[in-house]
Amino acid sequence: MKGADLINVALPEELLEDVLRRVGGEKLDLDACALVCRRWRRLDRATRRSAKLPASGVHADEVVGLFVERFPALADVSIDERLSADAAVVSAPASRSRRHVISSIPSGSRSRMSRVPRFAGILFPLPSEQTPSADGIESFCLTDVGLTSLARGCKGLEKLSLVWCSAISSTGLVRVAENCKKLASLDIQACYIGDPGLVAIGEGCNLLNNLSLRFVEGATDEGLIGLIKSCGQSLLSLGIANCAWITDASLRAVGSHCPNLEILSLESELVKNEGVISIAKGCHFLKNLKLQCIGAGDEALEAIGSCCSLLEILSLNNFERFTDRSLSSIAKGCKNLTDLVLNDCLLLTDRSLEFVARSCKKIARLKINGCQNMETAALEHIGRWCPGLLELSLIYCPRVRDTAFLELGKGCTLLQSLYLVDCSRIGDDAMCHIAQGCKYLKEISIRRGYEVISKSASI
Repeated sequence: MKGADLINVALPEELLEDVLRRVGGEKLDLDACALVCRRWRRLDRATRRSAKLPASGVHADEVVGLFVERFPALADVSIDERLSADAAVVSAPASRSRRHVISSIPSGSRSRMSRVPRFAGILFPLPSEQTPSADGIESFCLTDVGLTSLARGCKGLEKLSLVWCSAISSTGLVRVAENCKKLASLDIQACYIGDPGLVAIGEGCNLLNNLSLRFVEGATDEGLIGLIKSCGQSLLSLGIANCAWITDASLRAVGSHCPNLEILSLESELVKNEGVISIAKGCHFLKNLKLQCIGAGDEALEAIGSCCSLLEILSLNNFERFTDRSLSSIAKGCKNLTDLVLNDCLLLTDRSLEFVARSCKKIARLKINGCQNMETAALEHIGRWCPGLLELSLIYCPRVRDTAFLELGKGCTLLQSLYLVDCSRIGDDAMCHIAQGCKYLKEISIRRGYEVISKSASI
């Protein structure tokens, strides 16, 4: 009947809660549900599981505290200092107009309101006075106080991301470890978190299966080893990038204590062959490997090829010491390889891709960027031996000619995506070969392809 509230009458709260959970976690959809009525807003607050919170501004700690108070069921939280809390003001109480609330905001904050999103569809009230830090100095970003509020208010937290939170220290991470026993994923980027925080996470969060550390300047081998010794058995994914004090010693601990590791992303100037070899010998279930370690050479990848037969995704970046010998070992031992990325591996030649093409018949995605010694024959091997290729990306490959695409058009008939950037010797004939043979092609992108003129566009 028109005007009747049939849903609220017919559905008990537990069923309506289940409906809200199935919305899918999209913020705009959940915000819309919360605006339907008071009942839906109350249930949304009780069941909402994910949020992205601000970490900059003089009111960041207060905003996080108020947010956690209203959404106690949060399980997935990202805190980003690139978002400002100064614009997150709430609708005023009934006795105060919204105009009065906005007029109390500093003019600088008011000017940013149009550029900063509201959080969870609501506006939070700003305190009348700025909050000083413990040492009496005004804090202009989220501190350990705000992170402690999050940890104590959301004890069911499962996933936490801290991005550019410059005022957070090990103290805040210790509070997370003490209160959030269900934490399974921790991503820290550009935060000065020290060793005590990492050790506490290892001791308090035994369910941790995903750890990512990027530009964490305060962390050393001592902290990471302490974490790994405590929860290494549960760790499935590990990412370490540009952490200046983490060396092969940490990787030896990973190899000894993380037998179930499946995903490893490693970017470091300090890591040598020894660290990667330790990973290979201890982590036999490795499926996804991304390496950017200028200190490692062929011996490292030979160990991967010998010990990690389940490897499916391999990305090698900026290597000056890897040669064809490396990919030969990978090809012999890793028959399940589906994704291969080669970025600026200057010593690799056509022989590398011949090894891979002949042995790894499951290759579906291939990206070659700046490997200047690879020529036409490399792509011809892929066309002859990899019929399941779905995506091909060539970036700055000046020696690859049109004839390579004759083989690709004949053999890789399932190709769906083709990206060509700065491939100066690829022209119309190559595009014609692809068009005639790859009937499932959905996407093609050509940038600075000066030899591609008009003939291929008419195919």
